[in-house]
Amino acid sequence: MEERCQAAGEVLLEQPWLPVCISGCQLLAKAWFEDTAYHILLTDMRCVWEETMHASAIQNRAQCEEAGMRISTSKSESMVLNRKRVECTLRVGDEILPQVEEFKYLGVLFTSEGRMEREIDRRIGAASAVMQTLHGSVVVKRELSRFTSRSTFLPSPMVMSFG
Repeated sequence: MEERCQAAGEVLLEQPWLPVCISGCQLLAKAWFEDTAYHILLTDMRCVWEETMHASAIQNRAQCEEAGMRISTSKSESMVLNRKRVECTLRVGDEILPQVEEFKYLGVLFTSEGRMEREIDRRIGAASAVMQTLHGSVVVKRELSRFTSRSTFLPSPMVMSFG
């Protein structure tokens, strides 16, 4: 399994970068599909690509190195999306990227199992805290009319559920 993962990592690094948009975030991705699995590498190096040269001009790692670009292994991690724990070593040059079970990117929690329950619970908890604050400071205030407090309180769940 280890050799297969290493071979997949090498093939993946040779693939061209493709622009993708996930939850409104502009990312670059490399993908490689096998019969029974798929491998995806995501990066948010968009600003680096735009500053140095157009993404389509860079096709592989050698060209990136010639352009003065390199992967920052100190800031990189790997994660295998699978229901069960799988050890897969991803190398960048001589360095091995640490494999993690979960990571947070732009405030969103990603897990190796691909489940979103913890992220959904976190968002519900954050919205609930805001609703409790609104209830205590707006809804039960006697200085505000019933119409004003309800008109402030009722649209809030719609706005917060998409934040």
